[in-house]
Amino acid sequence: MIRSIYDYCFIIAQGGCQKINEQLQLQQNKNLRAIKHFKFKTRIEKMHTDLNIEQLKPRFEKMLKKFAIKKNEDSLINAEIREYKSNSDSIIKIRQSIHTEIN
Repeated sequence: MIRSIYDYCFIIAQGGCQKINEQLQLQQNKNLRAIKHFKFKTRIEKMHTDLNIEQLKPRFEKMLKKFAIKKNEDSLINAEIREYKSNSDSIIKIRQSIHTEIN
């Protein structure tokens, strides 16, 4: 149950905000400790191994890869990604030309 709730936010968590990932991992650890009555000094790795649950960061990375592979077949998403990349490239070129003019 806990894993499925966290699985819904894997895209957001992969957005580059390390603080969110750390907070989610801490909350998951607290929940696992409370649910299975692990002693306070129990190592996090042992809790995850005993319960056969991955820590969030590697799980989110695997889920994002699966999502990207699956959605790579979607033509609308591919078009949006290409548009985003071309807009990003344009912005970078504009910034570089402004920087060149200033110097």
